[in-house]
Amino acid sequence: MTYNKEYIGERIQRKRNSLNITQEQLAEMINTSKNTISNVERGENPPSVEFIVNICNVLGEDPNYYILGEIPKDDIETYDNTLLKLSPQERKFVNDFLNYLIEKKRNS
Repeated sequence: MTYNKEYIGERIQRKRNSLNITQEQLAEMINTSKNTISNVERGENPPSVEFIVNICNVLGEDPNYYILGEIPKDDIETYDNTLLKLSPQERKFVNDFLNYLIEKKRNS
């Protein structure tokens, strides 16, 4: 996997939004400015190691998730167990849908 500051910002923003935390709130929680949060989330500035550590402490997840996009093993096991409950046709549908989303993101 490669380091991509835009993807890091997207992952931070996605996690922040999932927790219903505003940029202002996150900035206060990690003792930085809203501008810094905004710049990192938009991929304008690469985050420092200290920034990533603070993000992990506040938002959760492993640094490898934010930096490399690695999904935690527990999540993979959960997805695997969920998929096993589906029929082969349903699994194919889920796979096709995920591929569609990936392609759509790639082309945007």
